[in-house]
Amino acid sequence: MINLDNIFNYLDTYSNNLRVMCANGFINNVLYANEDDQTCLITRPDANGYYIQDESGGSKIFRYHQHFWIENTLSGKGDKPSVSTLKDTKQNRRCLVLGSGPSLRESLEKVMRMPSDVVISINVRPLEVLGYPPDYIVYIDDVVSDMIPISHRNVPTVSIWSSSSSYYLDWLEVQYWNKSFSSALAVWLGCFLGCKDIVLLGFDCYQGKAYCDDKKNDAIFKNYPMEVFNENWREAKIKCVNSNRISVVDSPLSSVFRKY
Repeated sequence: MINLDNIFNYLDTYSNNLRVMCANGFINNVLYANEDDQTCLITRPDANGYYIQDESGGSKIFRYHQHFWIENTLSGKGDKPSVSTLKDTKQNRRCLVLGSGPSLRESLEKVMRMPSDVVISINVRPLEVLGYPPDYIVYIDDVVSDMIPISHRNVPTVSIWSSSSSYYLDWLEVQYWNKSFSSALAVWLGCFLGCKDIVLLGFDCYQGKAYCDDKKNDAIFKNYPMEVFNENWREAKIKCVNSNRISVVDSPLSSVFRKY
């Protein structure tokens, strides 16, 4: 683990890049920060650790991930290549981004895979449906790296967690779409690769009773109204380069993106 002072100096030095504003610095060992109008308390109880308390009430896990990502990026790069090396490397190829919704099986039958396709699996559920290794596995929850089947351990991974992924992500090098869900990072990657079409399959927005692997949908988001998802995904048109190339198959997001 790197020195904690380095982390906070990193936050303060690159506040414009990270969209973090630090006000007054430490007060009794507490750094008060404001990010996207949401208050976040970063406390340093002792020299060996720290924790984050999110007072906004809606994104505690994301703040936890985000802050530990900063530490992870600084200490976990090693000799791994940067995601920046992937920019526009898949031009003139179609990209299939696979979500975990129950429509995935049927959508894969409709959209016949071509040998030149770039296939991105969001987390590991789509792997049980796919039947062949994807080109990338994308996740933001570090525990997913341990859930990847042995048969797929050679598949390149992209994550905010440099220590467990094949590439490292650094905000200062690549301004990726920073949301609290893996599908946003996966769609951003498809656009970043320069693919001519980015087709979203299995994007049911937790509307079904089960996932694509037939396991029960017990996500806390399943009762959210669709407008919540629509509002989140409209941001893709701003945050993702080539966002006009995004389309959906059998998805309630057809009000945001065109149908494929």
